[in-house]
Amino acid sequence: MSNQNLSESSNPNHLFKPESSTEALSDIDIVKILSILKKSILWILLINIIIFITVFFILRYTAPIYRSTSAIKLTIKNEKAVSTLQGILGGASGGGVTSADATNIIGEIAFIQSEIVAKEVIKIVGLDVSYFLKGTIMDSEIYLSAPFVVSNHKETTYLDQPIYINILSLQEYKIILKNGKTKSKKFLFGEQVDWEGLNFTIKLINPKKISGQNYNFYFKINSERTLINYVLGKNLEVGEANRDAKIISINFKEENPDKAKAIVAGFDSAYAVKSVEEKNKSNVQMIQYLTQQGKQFGDSLAKYDALMQGFFLENKTKNTDEKLQKVITELETITKEQQKIATELGLYNELQVLIASGDSLKEFMASLPLFKNEAIGKLVVDYQLIMSDMQKVYLREKNNTLTIKSYQQDLKNKKKQLTDFLTGSQKLIYKGLRELNEKKAEIESILVGLPPKGREYTQISRNYARYDAFYNNILNNLFSIRLTSAGVVPEIIILSPANKPYAPISPIKLQYYLVAIVLSLVLSVGLVIIRYLLHNTLMNQNELEKLLTVPLLGGIPEYKNKDEKMEFTRLVVTKNPKSSLNESIRAIRTNLDYMLPSGKRLFDENSATLLSVTSTISGEGKTFVATNLSGIIAMTDKKVIILDFDMRKPKLNLAFGLDNLKGVADILSGKAIWQECVRDTEIDTLKVITAGPPPPNPSELILRDDLDILLNNLKQNFDVIMIDTPPVGLVTDGILIMKKVDLPMYIVRAGYSKRFFIKGVNRVAQVNQFKNMSVIMNAVKRSVGGYGGYGNYGGYYGGYYGGGYYEEGIENKSKKSLFQKVKDIFSSVKKRKRKKKKQS
Repeated sequence: MSNQNLSESSNPNHLFKPESSTEALSDIDIVKILSILKKSILWILLINIIIFITVFFILRYTAPIYRSTSAIKLTIKNEKAVSTLQGILGGASGGGVTSADATNIIGEIAFIQSEIVAKEVIKIVGLDVSYFLKGTIMDSEIYLSAPFVVSNHKETTYLDQPIYINILSLQEYKIILKNGKTKSKKFLFGEQVDWEGLNFTIKLINPKKISGQNYNFYFKINSERTLINYVLGKNLEVGEANRDAKIISINFKEENPDKAKAIVAGFDSAYAVKSVEEKNKSNVQMIQYLTQQGKQFGDSLAKYDALMQGFFLENKTKNTDEKLQKVITELETITKEQQKIATELGLYNELQVLIASGDSLKEFMASLPLFKNEAIGKLVVDYQLIMSDMQKVYLREKNNTLTIKSYQQDLKNKKKQLTDFLTGSQKLIYKGLRELNEKKAEIESILVGLPPKGREYTQISRNYARYDAFYNNILNNLFSIRLTSAGVVPEIIILSPANKPYAPISPIKLQYYLVAIVLSLVLSVGLVIIRYLLHNTLMNQNELEKLLTVPLLGGIPEYKNKDEKMEFTRLVVTKNPKSSLNESIRAIRTNLDYMLPSGKRLFDENSATLLSVTSTISGEGKTFVATNLSGIIAMTDKKVIILDFDMRKPKLNLAFGLDNLKGVADILSGKAIWQECVRDTEIDTLKVITAGPPPPNPSELILRDDLDILLNNLKQNFDVIMIDTPPVGLVTDGILIMKKVDLPMYIVRAGYSKRFFIKGVNRVAQVNQFKNMSVIMNAVKRSVGGYGGYGNYGGYYGGYYGGGYYEEGIENKSKKSLFQKVKDIFSSVKKRKRKKKKQS
């Protein structure tokens, strides 16, 4: 044998290395997986129960989130404004507001998300006060359904803090403040509250909601900054629904569906209003400036008008020149007619602005008698009647009903009719005004030829005409700009109005339960896989055969006896000869007879058979197998002797109920002869030599020639010699003995021995060239499963050296299942109750 082989055979740790994770996964054992699955059922059920209970409570106590949506197409129709300042000064007209911003959909989205629109939304929706109903675990907002309303709160300084209200009766309530120190005070409904920074009035609006119930309400008076942050926060989503069609979508998420709808509708309205205001800023500034200038020029014009009237009055009464008086009278008449026409033109302009803006003409109807043409009055009355009827229908029906559409068409037709009539009438008035101006100019030329009064009149008339031209130019431009401002209207097409959501977007129960199912499957499968990877214990003969390179003699079923609990190995084959245990050992006896070389078989005449039994670690049942296999062989009238060479941890004496005063250790050390140490058993043909007192040097005793002498002596007196050796995974004594026997047998235990032990078994046979070494599987379960304890074996071997080796027991105290532990707890509780009853 080479030095390498000698080294390997003398080093148990080298022979029995743990298998790597790659090797553990090399072969998938379905039987083992099913067994682990069976053992994991309670854990899998526990995982599923925990997951689904968690999901249930999440769904139960998570406030649902609703999302309201609107899709709007907004384009600004803007007529080009007429420049006024340059028009006044006689220059070229300039451009006004263009629609470039309106076509920029990105800019419009940014405008919708601006604070300007947000403030308008807050005003439209009425978010200044929030009302809540306090619950045991969750609080809920009662938007539009609170039994009371808070008003007149502008001077309140107690903002963004909960103000608790306890309704005591239909007349009285109590306010509770919990800001640091709890304070409370009673008030009457409708009474102005002025206390601790609070300044508001609370009115009870729905007594039915509080009758017979003890509700806990509170409200918050929100600051403007808090509301702006809320409206423009993460709950708002504004984006492009279709860039080419210039369609914008507005979404808002809220726990209250009515509030979500109201806020989205508020954004639609606020955007329409504020977009018009923003785009009319320049027009508003020009109107303000022209109004101021018109007042100044109007005052100057009135001054010269008074001078002219004084001139007419003076010359008609004091001047005796008949021709001069006639000219002055005609000029006075024409001037008065011009003033009437100017007044009527102003009414025409005002009426056109009102019609263009779509405003009501109710207040303007008082000015109808000033129109010379009575047909205008009739058209205005018809227009206002249609508008009034349509507004009444608006209150009862939706915008898209046939009735509303019919009124809108009638109003559009009447508007066109009135506008066309006004335009035609204005043309006629302007024609009459030109004729008056021509006649006046002709008369003025006559007056100029009559000195000295002619020169005086010319001076007054020239100044009057200059200021009159400026004033009329301002009025015309002011009219044009007002008409343009009225024309800047949002053409809003609400493709999808703000809807009230009925199904929440979060949490979605189906999604949560699907996630729970997937998670439970993943965790359950993961648990089985992890236990499979960590579970490196042999469980059945099929698994063992896949790993072995040496023959498998057979398996011995797990010995269980309800009437007898064995703490140590016992000879049990004599108790029930027809048991499955006896039959399995008989089968092993038959199989090992075929494994023995010719001339050394059990039933060969004039020959003695040497057998040895070993295992990897303590507790695998080698002494149990050696004892009962020897008993089965002895029952065939063969003379059998079993020797306990496990001198470090002797157990054979316990199996037969013998003392351990003398034994193998005494024989090998020369303190006794073998005949003195032979002990009888309940089977006449079965004898025992126990280990004797543990020696300090068992390995050295085995290496002596006394061992060979002992074996030779026993061969002459017995047919079969069975040697119970120490575990080869811990010490080398067993291998030394295995080299001397005819058939070494190796014991592994189902549900106890590790898979990597089999690599050690194969390695022992290979290194030591044991050609006929065979394996017996002990404690085979009658059903799939039955794994013993698994997990950390003290660094695989550390726990078996020293103390671990000297704690062998026949029974494997496997870990209790979760179900068994729970059952034991309930059983112990019941026992305690019974004990207390007996004591009482």
